[in-house]
Amino acid sequence: MRRLENQARILAFFVRLKVNKGKDEILPVLWQDNYVSLLPGEKREISAIYRASELGSATASVEVKGWNTE
Repeated sequence: MRRLENQARILAFFVRLKVNKGKDEILPVLWQDNYVSLLPGEKREISAIYRASELGSATASVEVKGWNTE
């Protein structure tokens, strides 16, 4: 589960989450929701399901990027 919060004063548009193993994206991932837009101050929890076997001994990381966000 990942918690997102838009702390900016503008809409966070088309925010996309990716589960990564190092620099590589893990696929397939079944997201509760993805490509979300968050109003200023809005918070949202999003969960993902993927095969843990895809990680091996590595640790997963979540990358968050938006169309108009850093």
